[in-house]
Amino acid sequence: MEWGSNLAHAAGGESMTETIRKVAGAIVREGKLLLVRKRDTDIFLSPGGKPEVGETPVQTLARELREETGLLLVDAVKMGRFEGVSPFDDRAVLVDAYMANVAGSPRPGREIVELLWVAGDFQQSGVEVGSVFAQGVIPRLVSQGLVDARSCNTRFLPSPEPGRPRVFVFDLDGTLVFHNQPLDKAIEESILRLLADGDEVVFATARAPRGVAHVLPASLLEQPTLFCNGALCRAADKELFRLPLEPAVATTIIDVLRCGGAAFQLEYGDRFYLHRDASRFGHMLQYGYRPPPGGLAAQPRDGILKIVIADADKSCPSLELLQDVLGQVGVLVHDNGYIELVRKHVNKFSAFERLMRRDERIYVVYVVFMGNDYNDFEMLVNASESLIVGPSMDAVRHVCRSTVVQNEPDSVARAITQYAKTHHSR
Repeated sequence: MEWGSNLAHAAGGESMTETIRKVAGAIVREGKLLLVRKRDTDIFLSPGGKPEVGETPVQTLARELREETGLLLVDAVKMGRFEGVSPFDDRAVLVDAYMANVAGSPRPGREIVELLWVAGDFQQSGVEVGSVFAQGVIPRLVSQGLVDARSCNTRFLPSPEPGRPRVFVFDLDGTLVFHNQPLDKAIEESILRLLADGDEVVFATARAPRGVAHVLPASLLEQPTLFCNGALCRAADKELFRLPLEPAVATTIIDVLRCGGAAFQLEYGDRFYLHRDASRFGHMLQYGYRPPPGGLAAQPRDGILKIVIADADKSCPSLELLQDVLGQVGVLVHDNGYIELVRKHVNKFSAFERLMRRDERIYVVYVVFMGNDYNDFEMLVNASESLIVGPSMDAVRHVCRSTVVQNEPDSVARAITQYAKTHHSR
């Protein structure tokens, strides 16, 4: 046993035949660990569960992750075997724990009612965690530097140095823009006020340039923008960097999706191609789409910024087709059911860091980000402070300094204005 080998006896002398055996996954992102809470309990546990007949531990973990969180297991490395006591019936628990590399964005599934990202100080946040992870797994992850010791361990300082501008990073859809309508005038004015005060503004979005031009007014289109979830960066009409999928990886993905009958989009930034049922991409048809000649075979495999799969089923069956290539790409699952595949390690936060490193602009010390889904996780947990629009990011409440506002234009505009006034008065 890795630790606490006497805990089974402390539970009342249960025999080994009565021991509960489980497989659990340690899912870590940006120094935070994912936990789940089941219905009718206040205790958070690791994702995982009991093996079914004939399953290997890794097969059990893969199945449980899909059922409980919607995540697809890419690979798993065993941490060890841990012993504890069940918080529900005091029986001994024997857990095989694995470091899990996963694809997708976590969502509560099956009997799970809440997800939570925690650091080593979870107890100070009032979070109750089952004994195996609380006393064994989490301390080990902290000691190995894989999980942060503190919840709010931001990379940026909480206030700017004299003469250094603050940088505000804004998401668009569901945050500043609603129902694909142009930016509300009140929000526009609140952002222009930031710029007038000497602050800097960066937009970070899944949209391509055509989509941003559709919703942002001309007064804001010259601001640096991270398109396609960080795969493309432009400021005004100047392209600063482009991070496409590797051509060989893109070719593999396209071949698998084509054979599997999936409807998908190839995004190049300046144009796009829709394969199979174009009606699944109604929002793209608004741009006057005309299928390019030659069909799929004629579309280049180099320069693809992202591949978007129309997969309304939240269980993401298309990802199962791509099991062999998922370790080579970044996977973003949106609330509307679309799945985006981008170059590995490309996301909004990594792109923002790349932008700030240009011209040695390492002086950036202040970031505020507004997000409404798990694709914004890295940006939120690394921001000095965050404004979160809508309730869907409740899972990060313990690991980022944040204020939640209603997802409607007037509330967002007031929040930006008030936030700017408060921090200028410091």
